[in-house]
Amino acid sequence: MMDHLIMFTNFRQNCWQNGKSSILTLGQKKEGDKKMYSEEGDPSTFQSKRTGKGPLKPGWQKSCRPIMCAYKLVTVEFDYWPLQSRVEEFAHNYEEGLFMTYHKQLFCWQDLWYGHTLDDIRFFEKNISERTNLASKVRDGEVKGVDLKALPEVRLVS
Repeated sequence: MMDHLIMFTNFRQNCWQNGKSSILTLGQKKEGDKKMYSEEGDPSTFQSKRTGKGPLKPGWQKSCRPIMCAYKLVTVEFDYWPLQSRVEEFAHNYEEGLFMTYHKQLFCWQDLWYGHTLDDIRFFEKNISERTNLASKVRDGEVKGVDLKALPEVRLVS
């Protein structure tokens, strides 16, 4: 697998010498998931109303085709002895947890996106971007008198 990753990312061979490859299985619960666990974001209990996909039970990869594969390269360099290995390991573990949580949520949110056109999604993204920019300006004091809680929620129309 590492040979494929080296070709995929087009990185120098020495970038992978001390590397670690992780397979994130979305239907699997791991120790430590309790902090970020939510019933709505659990692929092992979620079933899509629109696609029928799910729940992801143990071994689901053997009977499901196609399977999406995503590669994420994370590099951490903390060049201060004696904390280097501890800080780098902490950062990698934290990133792995973020990736796992994000992809679990993404799977469980498929009913929000399924069936929409690219134009629908671009319109939604534009509205979210505008709302986020407004929230930043309010937070930074550039815009006054706007109650962000009073703004209507931005949603894709089902």
